[in-house]
Amino acid sequence: MTTYEVLRIETLSPAHAEDFDPMSAVTSPINEVYEVAEEGLWATGSTRTSRQEVASLTQTKETTVARLRGRLVGCVRIKQLFPNLCEFGMLAVSPEQRGTGIGRELWFGFAEEYAREGGLDVMQLLLVPREWSHPSRNSWLLGTDASATRWSAQVRSTSPIRC
Repeated sequence: MTTYEVLRIETLSPAHAEDFDPMSAVTSPINEVYEVAEEGLWATGSTRTSRQEVASLTQTKETTVARLRGRLVGCVRIKQLFPNLCEFGMLAVSPEQRGTGIGRELWFGFAEEYAREGGLDVMQLLLVPREWSHPSRNSWLLGTDASATRWSAQVRSTSPIRC
């Protein structure tokens, strides 16, 4: 991503849930990314999610997407669990856009700002199973900048993260 390209991030409206194409466009990258990121964790041929599940999450305004030049390049799910607590997951970036900062923007930009604007003190990320290790997941958790390192120590212990 170059400095003149604008990344647009939006939470999908419930009306999108009824439309096959947007729901498929969100579901496919999640399954593609998780197939690699969680290789060996699930039975061969399993998928992380379904179009129906993504539609259900969209109906409750939990699906946020990132678009670059009009094309979907990433997504994240955010759900408020309690008055001060939200959970995020299903963070996925199109394979051809990995390493460009889109995932970081969805996590540290959008998700963190969502929590702050909503008056939420704590954001949690549930990693299943806790003992499982994979090179893709390990590098994602460790990150390379100070903020990623700050979060990774807390995420590794699966403790909620103070915003």
